Amino acid sequence: MPNWCYNKLQITGSKADIKKFRLKAEGHQQNYNEFSGPGKWPVCDDIRLESLVASPPEPGDIVEFSFHALVPVPDEFRCFPYDDTRARELGELVGIPRPYGGYNWESLNWGVKWGACDSVLVNEEDFICTMSSILLGVRQKSLWKR
Repeated sequence: MPNWCYNKLQITGSKADIKKFRLKAEGHQQNYNEFSGPGKWPVCDDIRLESLVASPPEPGDIVEFSFHALVPVPDEFRCFPYDDTRARELGELVGIPRPYGGYNWESLNWGVKWGACDSVLVNEEDFICTMSSILLGVRQKSLWKR
């Protein structure tokens, strides 16, 4: 069962710094190439599988507060499935070893899985910007230290 958390993020600083943060935080959500699962790949031959993992998927929706905009998931992870096991399995099929997929990458680099969702700007003044967001699997981690 997911462990959703409601959070408020308050950014303080000069008006220019707050504007810079808001511009950087607004962007595409992360997404990954997804496949049906072991033995059920939509395309089974090696050439087409290799072609599919050679390119990341189209960018996700643009949102006001995107972890992916702040600390982007590298394309070499987005080219494979989000699920760690499925990313490793597909890596074995195409001869590109994968230590893990997007799930573990997000946990290691953002301290959460799935980033933020349903984010809204609550208040913006000259020196304070407050946003609320729902996060899943929150841990104190490196996103806020960057």
